[in-house]
Amino acid sequence: MKNILASSILSFLSCTFAYGQLGGDGYYRARNLYTNNYVSIVDNYGEINIATTKADLEAIKSFSFDIVCSDPGSIVYVERKGSITSNGKTCGSYNLSGQGTSTYSIIKYYLGIMPVGNTYQIFATANGQTAKLGDDFDKDEDLPVGQPTSQGKASNWSWNIYPVNSETDCYFGVKPTVKANGNYYATMYADFGFTPAASAKGMKVYYVDTIWEGKAVIREINGEVPANTPVIFLCPSESPSGNRLDIAKNNAKLESSNQLSGVYFRIATGDPNHKNFVGYDPNTMRILGVCKDGTPGFVKMEAGVWEPEYWYQIAIPDYNEGNPLPANSAYLKVPAGSPDELPLLDYADYPLAGISGVEADSNTSSDIRTLSGMTVRKNAATTEGLSSGIYIWNNKKIVVK
Repeated sequence: MKNILASSILSFLSCTFAYGQLGGDGYYRARNLYTNNYVSIVDNYGEINIATTKADLEAIKSFSFDIVCSDPGSIVYVERKGSITSNGKTCGSYNLSGQGTSTYSIIKYYLGIMPVGNTYQIFATANGQTAKLGDDFDKDEDLPVGQPTSQGKASNWSWNIYPVNSETDCYFGVKPTVKANGNYYATMYADFGFTPAASAKGMKVYYVDTIWEGKAVIREINGEVPANTPVIFLCPSESPSGNRLDIAKNNAKLESSNQLSGVYFRIATGDPNHKNFVGYDPNTMRILGVCKDGTPGFVKMEAGVWEPEYWYQIAIPDYNEGNPLPANSAYLKVPAGSPDELPLLDYADYPLAGISGVEADSNTSSDIRTLSGMTVRKNAATTEGLSSGIYIWNNKKIVVK
């Protein structure tokens, strides 16, 4: 049945597992014993013909651990949905989720994961036909990337499954991309919830609450960070190992005021099925970087700043859609004509930054206004019911939480 393995494998592979044994539902990585590489999801499209085992698996690649340790695409949530029988043996059937998609949402089938000794085989079955997932080395030996396949052989069908854990060698750590004022920063957009690990002392997580007076006002997230939240990290280390996260399902919610947007994928192979990226627009986007005075901020970047790391990330000129943003990164949308630089301003300093361009009228001193001067409540006696933010009331700046 077309689409069953590739898509399945796609999501499934995309999120593979890693350390020890496959236990209950949770976040895992998968390492192939033949290539020693871990699977990563780089797109959300795939298909396969079970009868011929021919598949489009370009949406999944494999990399060494030094790459996947900071790659959100290598983190997969494995959820058992029931049982499946293959060749007279029964094993678990699973839905695999990662990068904003899942096996079932793509192909409407669950994947089988069969224990074989101390390893596992991953497969999809339809109409009595079975296709197994293998891994092979990329056609370009100069690149540290492998290519999962449905046309493998017994030697590359074996996988290790490891739970992601900040206290083991199968950790996830944030890789800084910006150094400013002696500190390390990064952005990230991932579909898993997390908190900084105990070992990442000093790590802070922020979102952009608002743009004010030419500054990006950042607000710290204390505690659990929700899934699918574009964020900024202040990192204690220049190495992912020192910036570890505890990844887990959570019920955390974030204020809708987050001004950041995120992107999951950067792929452009020339195949229209694998053209999945967000092109950078210097007129309406600002990227985390270093301002001219050396401070961190969201800045206008020059075209071509993100050179492709791998062949599948090469943007075809005919696309004419801007230089693709890095996968799993966050960016700031801004109105056309915005300043080239928007320095970061901590929310704690926001009420102390001064009021510019707002004059309180003595005849309406009890009116509540926004910092831009818009009246939101006339002759107010209370702030109850107002949305969170900074306002002018009785000629003073107030903070509503």
